[in-house]
Amino acid sequence: MKEVREAAGKDATAEEDSPLKPPYSVLGEPIKIGIILAASFAAIISPVSSNIYFHALNLLAFGLQVSMPLINLTITTYFILKGLAPSFNGNFSSSNGCRPATLSVSSSAMSSTSVWLCNTTTLLSWLFTAFTELQ
Repeated sequence: MKEVREAAGKDATAEEDSPLKPPYSVLGEPIKIGIILAASFAAIISPVSSNIYFHALNLLAFGLQVSMPLINLTITTYFILKGLAPSFNGNFSSSNGCRPATLSVSSSAMSSTSVWLCNTTTLLSWLFTAFTELQ
């Protein structure tokens, strides 16, 4: 093997003794730190913003004409699905790409919300429609 390398004009000892080079990145160090900080900030926003509903639980139960345990069940289901969603969506997006994963999640969420709104009999259905459009 050494003879083949020498015949090709390469120094065999320089290749074997050189340490591994770090992975190459086009981005500079400050940009990489900025990306990490932005992703960390985005990861904090979801759990923080989901707690705003706790103050309005009584009002939601009264407005939707349902019991408090049913409202608590929907919020518990939301938190469980929010915790499990990355395990399914992550594998799908790794194998098929981010765009198909985003399209499938968005379309299923909007479809299920639309079906739920069609079955709503309260006067607040216009409010849920507005929130769905805002989402």
